[in-house]
Amino acid sequence: PLLRSVSDLQFASLIEDRHPEFEDSLLTAVDLHTAQQAARPCDPRLAQETTQRALGVLSRIGEPAIVKTTRLRRWSVIAIICLMSVLGFFAVWPDAAAFYSKRIALSTEAWPRRVQLMLEGFAKGDDGVWRRRIARGDSAVISVLADLTNGHECPATVWLHYRFEDGPRGRESFARVGKPTAGENAYQRFMQTLADIRSDVDLRIVADDGRVEPMQIVVASRPVITTANVEVTPPDYLGLPTRSVPISAIGEIPEGSSASLQLQASKALASVIVEGNDGSQDLQPRVALKTGTQEFSVSIPPIVDDRVLKIQMKDTDGILSDKPHLIPLSVQRDTLPQVTLQLAGVGPAITPDALIGVRVELEDDHGVASAGLKMEIDGQATPLRMFDIPSSSATSAAFDATVDLLTERFAQGLNAGRLQPGQVVTLDAEAKDRCDLRKESRTTTSQSYTLQVITSDQLLARIEEREINLRRTFEQTVAEARRLERSVANVEETSSSEGESTPKTVLPTPASARLQTARLVDTSGKIMQETLSVGESFEAIHLELVHNRIQNEDLVDRIQTQIAKPLLKIGATDLPRLRRLLRGLNKPDVTRDERKSVSQLAAEIAEQMDTVLKQMQSLETYNEVLAMLRQVIDDQQRVRRATDKTRRDQVRQLLLE
Repeated sequence: PLLRSVSDLQFASLIEDRHPEFEDSLLTAVDLHTAQQAARPCDPRLAQETTQRALGVLSRIGEPAIVKTTRLRRWSVIAIICLMSVLGFFAVWPDAAAFYSKRIALSTEAWPRRVQLMLEGFAKGDDGVWRRRIARGDSAVISVLADLTNGHECPATVWLHYRFEDGPRGRESFARVGKPTAGENAYQRFMQTLADIRSDVDLRIVADDGRVEPMQIVVASRPVITTANVEVTPPDYLGLPTRSVPISAIGEIPEGSSASLQLQASKALASVIVEGNDGSQDLQPRVALKTGTQEFSVSIPPIVDDRVLKIQMKDTDGILSDKPHLIPLSVQRDTLPQVTLQLAGVGPAITPDALIGVRVELEDDHGVASAGLKMEIDGQATPLRMFDIPSSSATSAAFDATVDLLTERFAQGLNAGRLQPGQVVTLDAEAKDRCDLRKESRTTTSQSYTLQVITSDQLLARIEEREINLRRTFEQTVAEARRLERSVANVEETSSSEGESTPKTVLPTPASARLQTARLVDTSGKIMQETLSVGESFEAIHLELVHNRIQNEDLVDRIQTQIAKPLLKIGATDLPRLRRLLRGLNKPDVTRDERKSVSQLAAEIAEQMDTVLKQMQSLETYNEVLAMLRQVIDDQQRVRRATDKTRRDQVRQLLLE
């Protein structure tokens, strides 16, 4: 306003206001004079008359007063005092004066505060908002530092104002943590915790004149694995193809297999950590992840022990997965091969000319690579007899072989020749599987059989002892068969007399009849098992005689045709038929002829068993005769040796004389 020019009309108006006696003549005269200068139409006489009237009033009042100088002088004094105060402030506090000068100049520099707060754990975005991302349901620990440098003060209380997106709001005070630190970076820490945050929350921190705002905690979900597949590559020696299955259907993987996990997360990931070094083997899985994507892979080197992979993911918001995802890898260990050796046709004692039958059974989870039969004579090994393993790598196989001691020759430095009585033959089998994962041996050995070499006469003597024991056992079995025959006959006679009962006849009740029949069935089953056992034992004796090359055809034939075969026929055919017929006696419609046929069959079986027993007894007598002959022959040989020795001694004595 001071720089703006004032027009004549405005001055005239001011004078008119101060001097009412002009009665608008001055204002009218100025207006008409201005119109004449501007060549606007006006009445000259009116202009002259108003001008004369205004001049007449002006001559009476003198110079008109437009401004009140009294107020002007008073405000001038006040203005001078204020100016001096400002100049004094500038002289005494130049820094403050400079700051307020900037404020007057509308500078963007922040106002100085007594309390300066520094926030931890939040990042300031482009929009100026301090943000922090956490997982839904987590607690947020908010830490703020009160700067104690450059004259800043430590506030007595720091307040946290919050407002959740879903409605709740409030205010909490921070807890002072520890004591103020000292030094160039002195500060006092304050902390507050918001627990179980389920939605976004807006925050601001207030402490005296210190402020931190705007702030926001953003809630996000944790990353989880949504898809998991695994490719398993078995070791080369198995010859199996690579297979790809969901991790839930992997089951056990072969020992020594390598694996590749193909995984997908629910969110874009920043990093993945996989741990698997929880055992004796350093697993060292390799992770392939393109930052910002959801897919990643984990390559696992060959493993030989069960492992549990622990996968920890961090998404692009910096949020970790809730707990490490556990992926168990169960390893199917390659077991050692199982070898079973069985001897056929010989017992623990053999003759020097024995023919030993062997059966080797092999079993392995992934197939056997090689197998063989080992034989040692008095602790010295002979060349290993290898078996032809099929290329199909079957998990089980069986091989039959024979060891003919008659043609067997010693090897590895021993003199060639037949075995001698008193020597010991040891047989066992060994097998090796295809596993090449370990340095230790993959060969297993079956149980060993130790066979003592004896003469044919010694073997026959041992067999005779076994025959005597078997004959004694069979005598008891024959006695039971005779008792069974009589019991069946009694049942047949009782059933025959049912139609001819008298008042003194006591007939069995149906319940007692069933019980009696059940006992007969059990007795027949016991006789059957004992007969088969004795028959199999005599068949084993027959095979032992054949495999040991005992030159006694009559003895071999008697044992097989007159004892072993009849016993096996009775035990395998006749007695089972008798048991079936005995069970049929409980039927209500059984006829008298059927009962009679059962009684006849029991009698026939008892008679056959008695015949076999007589053959055993005659064989025993035959063996006794042979034993006596062997004794006579032995005595003759001893006499001959003694006579030869006496003659030699006599000849030597004559030569000396």
